[in-house]
Amino acid sequence: MINKNNIFKILVLLSFSFACNSQAYEIKYYQSNYDTLVNYNSVNLDLAFEGVYPYVWEKTFDFGFNFPFYDSTYNSVIIDSDGVGLFPGSPEYNFNLFSGQYIIDFITDTSYLHSEVRYASIIENNFKIFIIEYHNVYNLDEFDENGTNHKINFQIRFCENGIIELHFGEIILENCSYYFPDQGFSFDNSNPSDNIYGPWVGINNNDLAKCAFFQGNHNTPELIYDRIEDIDVLTSIPPEGFIIKFIPHDISSNKENVFLAMKYSLVYKNNGFEIQGEMNDYISCEIFDITGNLIVKFYDNHYSFHRDSPKILFVRIRHKNGYEIHKIVQ
Repeated sequence: MINKNNIFKILVLLSFSFACNSQAYEIKYYQSNYDTLVNYNSVNLDLAFEGVYPYVWEKTFDFGFNFPFYDSTYNSVIIDSDGVGLFPGSPEYNFNLFSGQYIIDFITDTSYLHSEVRYASIIENNFKIFIIEYHNVYNLDEFDENGTNHKINFQIRFCENGIIELHFGEIILENCSYYFPDQGFSFDNSNPSDNIYGPWVGINNNDLAKCAFFQGNHNTPELIYDRIEDIDVLTSIPPEGFIIKFIPHDISSNKENVFLAMKYSLVYKNNGFEIQGEMNDYISCEIFDITGNLIVKFYDNHYSFHRDSPKILFVRIRHKNGYEIHKIVQ
């Protein structure tokens, strides 16, 4: 028998109609693909057209949705050119997502920038996601001395269900004298001892009482929770496509993994939808309304909307490794 109370907790979290209380996070990581932004705005062009210095910056980004973070909810975030950020009103920095000291190449042609920081809103599996992409940026000290002999690409993603993601793109640091393998970025390119300043990968709440940090070697990382005094830098560079997720405990505590790597997509067809993806692993599909009531369960891969179907539906797809939930807004 379906436990409606458990389902209701999941669906309330997904609908984001209520603020989340006292969230803790779990870190997950895995290898996937890196998709650079194609349709986007440029932080650096925005600033240049405003007459603001576009190379070292701090900017407020509006999500376009309410984003739950620990025991608060925000609709915007403040991030700077170094990958460090905080939420409005916070007395402390709330996240360092591959933070270092970065700069873009010189702007010579405003019709297209090879090096810039991009941002965009997308919808993925019917969830809104705000993305900030550091696209072909450079270590500041190395760039000042030797120019574009290296490159750094990564994305910070905020999903409306509260998940924060760090996606690694192409990063080439072999010629960067301010990066030391197995140690990190240093202020001194001749002696890294006591001069390592990053990169940092982690989040924390406003009073530093809770945190979640990913550190050490990315292949065998040390995951630090709620011990801010023990945090340290990331000492290796993950490959392109590597993803680190900071998942609210409300989601990660379910026995079956949700949202870790979506195996399926919903394609709208003929006043309904079709489930597409790894169908050899597919088991069944259940559809719920926003209150957690089960509307239907079926075993094929398509569904037709009825005249009286609710405007917001949640689709739970079961597969051999667990399940995933998608949101539909008709």
